[in-house]
Amino acid sequence: MHGLEVYLNGALCSSAILGSSGGGTGVHQRSCIITETQCIVAVGDRIVALSLPGLLIRWQTKADEATCFGLHLSPDGLHVIVHGELAISMFTLDGELLWAFCGKDIFTGACEVGGDTITVWDFNGDKYCIDIKTGRRAF
Repeated sequence: MHGLEVYLNGALCSSAILGSSGGGTGVHQRSCIITETQCIVAVGDRIVALSLPGLLIRWQTKADEATCFGLHLSPDGLHVIVHGELAISMFTLDGELLWAFCGKDIFTGACEVGGDTITVWDFNGDKYCIDIKTGRRAF
């Protein structure tokens, strides 16, 4: 469960509590992405987009079969990259899945987004470089 609050001029404007199935998603720097019009939150196996400032659910989707570890805004600012336990995936800001990439093992290592690639490490320490446009492994 995650709790969200929006403050305008120091006063509480809206609040919401989100919950989901799947593994636990901790609250940290990569738990959500905030744009001008929405807040996209990773909670359990899902990502949820809420309107700002009212926190009304705009859309939600299952983003990983197990759990979502974190979210990254793509370098062009037009997409959400999900660091999931079983997949690295990219969605539009409207919740449309563009691609998903699975490795040999679970992605418990770091996930870095930069330029044209996403670099992620799995449980065994294997490194994957993924082309951000295609979702295919870049060597």
